[in-house]
Amino acid sequence: MKKASDIALKLQEAGLPVFVATNIPKRHIPSGSSALDKYLLGGFPRGKITEIVGWETTGRTTLCLQAAQEIQKNDGIVVIVDSEDCLLMAHKFNLSKERTIFCDFHAVKDLLLSKVVDLLIIDSIAAISYEKGYGSKHASLNIKAIVKEIESINNTIRYTNTACIVTNQFRNAPNGGVYSYGENYFSRFFSIKLYLTKIANRTKFLADGFRLSIFLKKNKIAMDFEGMEFEMDVVPGERFLMEVTEIVEMALEKSIIRYNGKNFIFEGIVLADKNKNIPIFLMGNEDVFEKIKNKALNTNPPII
Repeated sequence: MKKASDIALKLQEAGLPVFVATNIPKRHIPSGSSALDKYLLGGFPRGKITEIVGWETTGRTTLCLQAAQEIQKNDGIVVIVDSEDCLLMAHKFNLSKERTIFCDFHAVKDLLLSKVVDLLIIDSIAAISYEKGYGSKHASLNIKAIVKEIESINNTIRYTNTACIVTNQFRNAPNGGVYSYGENYFSRFFSIKLYLTKIANRTKFLADGFRLSIFLKKNKIAMDFEGMEFEMDVVPGERFLMEVTEIVEMALEKSIIRYNGKNFIFEGIVLADKNKNIPIFLMGNEDVFEKIKNKALNTNPPII
């Protein structure tokens, strides 16, 4: 395993700019979703850990990789601890090979101390317990070892101003309830929790992707917002398509796009005869989309 200082030096030798995380004034990492950024007050917070919890195939890894894709637009560096299928999905998001580092869970702290890491992704905390070095018949020992590592990461990212996203998985409890791995041990370290539930195997407008219900919850040290629930579409690897569907839904809700009984219209422009066709029109007319996007993000919904 290469030392973090060696990685930073290699980036510099290749002529790539290395940004020290503590010198970056922004407090958040964009999530890649306009809707999610709105509710997170800007995106995933730096210097804190966000936990994304859900059943299998609910978009946990997709949300992580979207955030990685967004930060790399500004030459950000991403470190990924992959215990599931993050590496297999990464190619869909065109992540930079030079600015994406896959590493072992034990090596995370050294990389963070280099102060060049903008985003740390741990996918997933549940799968790590079964990796070599943590696998044991004594689950409590696994938890204690991982808790110690998470506590160290939590303390370090406050110093390096790195955003951290940890995925976790729901499990069925013997009493019929549902719980997430190690929730009683990890809760004090996770500032924000996102609970994902898949509610449809397609988006609201298109057959591609799927639709999620997301419940946001914070602990006492997190940002100032209450728990809230909303829905959003997820289209893995299709950032622009996903953004278009989000903005269309927002514009319809705020009556920016109106239906005249025959067509959906924006400022005299006929977009489509059916709402599911609006994204198709806007993907081919980006100037119209940008106008709708600016209005949708800066207009309050009508009071009914």
